[in-house]
Amino acid sequence: MNETFAREIIATTSAPPGFSVDVWHCETPAGGKEAITEKHRFPVIAWAVVRDGDWALKKPITEIEPVFLWNGRPVHTSQYRAMFSDVKPAPGQPKYTVGVRVNEPTAYVPL
Repeated sequence: MNETFAREIIATTSAPPGFSVDVWHCETPAGGKEAITEKHRFPVIAWAVVRDGDWALKKPITEIEPVFLWNGRPVHTSQYRAMFSDVKPAPGQPKYTVGVRVNEPTAYVPL
């Protein structure tokens, strides 16, 4: 796994119907301009509390990430980014990144 995105799920809860995520894959050639190479929308099936794998800070850091179905299997944002990103490529190689945006259902009212 790409250590930049190492996260451990420590809790989950189901997501209300209607939430989705838009993800886009970007490629930046060495010395070039970033270009979007793929776009996808996936339904959110759960929310995960994840703990950052970087313990250098000497304190746990937690975040909430959407869990969505990718190729029939549940993944959270950090897992997806780890699968498709290369943020520290070898010299002369392109950098690959993934953007994620959460979409709320129509007429959603947060508590």
